[in-house]
Amino acid sequence: MKFLPAVLPLFSLGMLLVFFRRGILKKSMFLAAAAAGLLLFVLGLKTVVSDAGAPVTSLERASPGGGSRRIELEARTGDGNTSRVTFTVPERSYTDDEAQAILSAACELLDAHFPGSNISPAQTDHDLDLPVSIDPGITVLWRSDAPDILSSSGKIGADPSSSGSDVHLTAELRLGDAAASRTYLLRVFPKNSTAADPALRLADDAFRRNADNTQKLYLLPEEIGGQTVVWYKVPDNRILAASLLFSAILLLLPFLKKEREKTEKNRRMAELEAGYSEVVSKLQILLSAGLSIRQAFLRMAEDGPAGKQSMENPAEKKRRGSPAGKQRFYERSSSAGEAVREELSRTCYEMKTGITEADAYERLGERTGLPCYRTLSMLLVRSLRKGGGELSADLELEVMHAFEDRKRKARENGGKASVHLLIPLGIMLIIVLIIIMVPALMTQ
Repeated sequence: MKFLPAVLPLFSLGMLLVFFRRGILKKSMFLAAAAAGLLLFVLGLKTVVSDAGAPVTSLERASPGGGSRRIELEARTGDGNTSRVTFTVPERSYTDDEAQAILSAACELLDAHFPGSNISPAQTDHDLDLPVSIDPGITVLWRSDAPDILSSSGKIGADPSSSGSDVHLTAELRLGDAAASRTYLLRVFPKNSTAADPALRLADDAFRRNADNTQKLYLLPEEIGGQTVVWYKVPDNRILAASLLFSAILLLLPFLKKEREKTEKNRRMAELEAGYSEVVSKLQILLSAGLSIRQAFLRMAEDGPAGKQSMENPAEKKRRGSPAGKQRFYERSSSAGEAVREELSRTCYEMKTGITEADAYERLGERTGLPCYRTLSMLLVRSLRKGGGELSADLELEVMHAFEDRKRKARENGGKASVHLLIPLGIMLIIVLIIIMVPALMTQ
């Protein structure tokens, strides 16, 4: 368990390499994920080789300006008892030789004296003994922002909450024309309400031992109730949690890849099906004009925006880096008719490279996997083998069926769109009801 924060990122990096070699991840995504995995490995390794688990006698303060830190430690006494204590380690203060030396010393004296007999400022349940003067000749004026809870003389009133009430107590020190101030944040409880919690007593001991904020180290208590205390750093499990999340995301990548491919394939199939009526209609017109089936296919393929270049070898396009070669055939752009022109161009290329005309038409039907294209390929192959006398009538009938199917699909899609439009209307209705009902309920 101790080495898991460092081992888990290495396992994730191994999965990344396997996914990249299998083509599941693109290079850019692989490099980004690998960088994140290496960062998690370094942080996890730092956690493993840190001094977590070793006894500590002090905590290093943050440098001046670094702010205070909350550090959780585990105390183990000689009788086997353990308890966890959270220390707020203040930042190290600068020693200002040019500051008002006497007032600075007086402020430090107040810090050492505060909070009197209470466990800590966060557990104030006893009256405070607030000095009104400090030698030599320093007057101290105390002000409380909640005098009904804690008076300016340090007396606890009758109004503190059982869960504690926050009070700011400010000390204004004056020596002639020079002045300084100290503000303490206390959480005030009803008198004598806090229990003698060992953890709170340990924190109070640490607070008293570290009144001098100019020291680099924050000293920890060495014993409690006559028992020796050994402190251990609590391991930081955030790196482990981040590594687990990173690994879980990596495990989902193959499924996301398959889902994306499935979505692209369905989109392409829908585009092919939507363009079928136009294909068979153009084919009928070109054949009626006296062109052969092969010439008609060439003419329809050349009508695309890529012209004759659309009939090039798909492998050559991929090598040259053309848009057609950047993705698989079912991952093309969604521009209207692109998938149809692609299939026609591929059929023409197959005939150009020596595949027989009948085989090219059969491969068109098998490659698309749609019943309509299989029907068209069957009509074309039959016309080639038995003569084209019946092809014109068959295509005319097929054109009628294709446009009827297209109208039916349009009606179905229109019905789906109507249902989808009800969702924003429902949301708007709810908003209107809220606008009407909320003011009516508030005035009752």
